[in-house]
Amino acid sequence: MQIKAGKACFFNFFTKGVQCSLGLPDTSHSFKIFYDINAKTPKLTKAILIFPKGEIQEKFWGFCTGDSVYMHAGNSYMLLTREGKQFTTFRRSDEYSQEVVSSAVFGSVFFGLVGATVFGGIAAATSKANEVEKYRLDLFDGTLFPYGMGDYTYISSNVVLFLSKVSAPSATLKVFADDQYLCELSPGKYSVLRFSCHHATVKLKFESSTGGEVSEAIDLHLLKNDAYLLRVMKDKSIVFNNLFDQVKKDILQQRTTENTTCTTEFFENR
Repeated sequence: MQIKAGKACFFNFFTKGVQCSLGLPDTSHSFKIFYDINAKTPKLTKAILIFPKGEIQEKFWGFCTGDSVYMHAGNSYMLLTREGKQFTTFRRSDEYSQEVVSSAVFGSVFFGLVGATVFGGIAAATSKANEVEKYRLDLFDGTLFPYGMGDYTYISSNVVLFLSKVSAPSATLKVFADDQYLCELSPGKYSVLRFSCHHATVKLKFESSTGGEVSEAIDLHLLKNDAYLLRVMKDKSIVFNNLFDQVKKDILQQRTTENTTCTTEFFENR
């Protein structure tokens, strides 16, 4: 069997393809698959890849055989099972706990320290060395975290946009986040954006009905509300300001369902 190396680390269950982060998109590797069948505990059955003698044994993220997807863990690969909109697998705690903790806490999953509560939950869930535990796949970056752990992907950063109607009372703004159109913001109205912990920054773009346009990348802050004031000027330019202290509090206190144009959520795992 051959697997083709790719630029990004992800798998696509629907196209039954696997790509691994090797940085060599035009190369392929031959290998044989051996299955370590666990008759006593079938859910712990794993696969091992054997490469030709002398060939570098790359640690692929995973591979696919027909309808089965296997993910790398330690020195072997474990079977992923689809459950609704998520993928799960089983592993003995002592075989995978350290890798799960390091990838979920210190890797790209978090762009900042979420807190001791989350870390404690991970450590506790992976502390029973001889027990078989269930893990869930993070569809954003291909790592695992304990199945029973609270879904940290719902830890979010909130961005509140408010369009002033002082300078151009009839002008509206089209709102884009990372080039994705969200909604059209009316004067005196709010737009609320919620970003999961995977997002460290976001590129916002605004297009006014009077012909103006502005783009700006902003930093996101976990568990915080950042409020921004937007103004369409008479010369068609758009002013974009971050609000602080009392002004920010006043803006946030005035938000209601009635005066919010749209609420958009950016969460990957659902």
